[in-house]
Amino acid sequence: MVYGYDVDHVDLELVVDFPGQAITGRGVLTVTVADSGLTELAVDLTDSLAVDSVTVNGTPRPFVHRTDQVIVTLASPPAVGSQHSVSVAYHGRPPQIGNKSMLFGDHGGTPLVYTLSTPYSNDVETVIPISHHWRPCKDVPDDKSTFSLTITVPDTMLACSNGILSSNVDNGDGTRTFVWDHAYPVAPYLIALGATDYVTIEETYTGTGGSADIQHFVYPELYSDALESFNITVSAMTYFASVFGEYPFLGEKYGMFSTPPGPAVEEQTIVAYPQGLITGDHTYDWVLVHELAHMWWGDCVTAEDWRHVWLNEGFASYAEALWQGHLGGNLAYRLAMLAMDNGPWSGTVYDPDWVWHPIVYEKGAWILHMLRWILGDTDFFQLLLDYRIAFEYGNATTEDLIAAAEAVYGDDLNWFFDPWVYQEGRPDYEYGWSTSGTGPYTVHLGVRQVQSPSYPIYKMPIRVRVQTTGGNQGFIVWDSLRTQTFDLEVANPPTGLVMDPADKILADFTEGPVGVSDPLSVRVPAWLGQNTPNPFGPLTRIRFGLSRTATVSLRVFDVRGRMVRTLDRGSRSAGEHTIVWDGTDDRGRAVASGVYFYQLVSPDGVLRRRMVLAR
Repeated sequence: MVYGYDVDHVDLELVVDFPGQAITGRGVLTVTVADSGLTELAVDLTDSLAVDSVTVNGTPRPFVHRTDQVIVTLASPPAVGSQHSVSVAYHGRPPQIGNKSMLFGDHGGTPLVYTLSTPYSNDVETVIPISHHWRPCKDVPDDKSTFSLTITVPDTMLACSNGILSSNVDNGDGTRTFVWDHAYPVAPYLIALGATDYVTIEETYTGTGGSADIQHFVYPELYSDALESFNITVSAMTYFASVFGEYPFLGEKYGMFSTPPGPAVEEQTIVAYPQGLITGDHTYDWVLVHELAHMWWGDCVTAEDWRHVWLNEGFASYAEALWQGHLGGNLAYRLAMLAMDNGPWSGTVYDPDWVWHPIVYEKGAWILHMLRWILGDTDFFQLLLDYRIAFEYGNATTEDLIAAAEAVYGDDLNWFFDPWVYQEGRPDYEYGWSTSGTGPYTVHLGVRQVQSPSYPIYKMPIRVRVQTTGGNQGFIVWDSLRTQTFDLEVANPPTGLVMDPADKILADFTEGPVGVSDPLSVRVPAWLGQNTPNPFGPLTRIRFGLSRTATVSLRVFDVRGRMVRTLDRGSRSAGEHTIVWDGTDDRGRAVASGVYFYQLVSPDGVLRRRMVLAR
């Protein structure tokens, strides 16, 4: 969609009708014309909400409302660069899309309203933007503006939103009006609100050059648990500021607001934080730091479009490991990275099968972990600072990150980014070694990449630890061929060899019994059998076979592409394996009758089959 204008500022006025689960609102978009010859302006707003009037610069204008857009007829084509005010008055019940949009509910019988505006997506549907399901906007992630919300709710409630509270007025009629102002550019999907009988937890973060209020908005019954669950906020902000640069929204705030069960969402300066994560201990610190890290990666620097979503989610997931390393040292960091090796997954990191595919979180984080290994710590963290400064309060693409990394590295990095980001799969290394000489000794190392021919051949620096009678010696070999040999010289008799001892590469390493000069053996690809019985209810058996030990995943998806159950994941030996599915999801809940798909991902590629559950 070509809009022909940029949004500079949004003023949104809302009156919330809790009994009717409806709103009456007015969205005023201050826009700058970007294209010449415009005769109409298109503003995104769902057809489920009724438009009462439209004005441009205070003058009523004719409009049509269709296909989720308000098309406003202009009096004459405005000049490029001219600024105009487009006001849309509307009302109605916002439609729910999955678990997104403006949502009404309650906690302990007390009404609440909140918004989740990240897009809805799965692997069989295109990205569905959500912001226009509750307010007029230009619903794309790459047009940021400042924002102000005026919201009227019952006077027993506290309403929160982005930025800082500039007004709180008791109207004397049983309602109260809050005004929140956000002076930093924000993408439409990162605008949020919540309202119920919140109580607040308040602190202050002091950074270099300013401070930010810490304001958490929690249900009264969760207050004591939230005090404990949220008490790492300032220390985590301080740490992330030390590695990512200063908190991006100084002078305003950082906070979280309680929501019903669902996803945690990184709205700018005001994270939606589900009630089940507030446990009075630190079980979900990883979620808290993930969403906090989004203030830098996703909010301050936002992916230009959803093909690049790993720039948001991979960075935030990697921040979880950085936090663990900050607390517990290198071993804790390493274990956190290993915990994110829950693949193999099908698809690619760039333009994934669906926006919230686990691959963008987990493989995305591993790409940064491996890039750190290639660049070294000093250059890697300099890259983060350079990349943030170059694109702060704006949008970035994968190509922008690559260019920033190459500037630090001083050379081309497509050999790294192309297979890891744009292609499917991961390397599967088989290696063998022998020795010669009587001192010094030569270790003859052979390395084979035995992943599916449909996957790329990877060029990677691999650390090798040679164990000898006189201690360990370390080497780095640059492997880039299907089959490659290296000669490593050691002073004492070798007793063993370990590939990638510090887990720097997202790969499998298997020591083979063959000599390094032997050719690659002929392999039978992995296979996936038809489940039996089929149709079934409630149990069925799924068989698959491997020609060698490999890391695999076997998962069940419904017809809408939503992952239902992980049946098997991890390193499995060569031979036939049988897995039983009892028709339940990952939470142990029985799923409905219908068609399901099961998928085996292995170094040999991706295999899928269809099955039918009939209870």
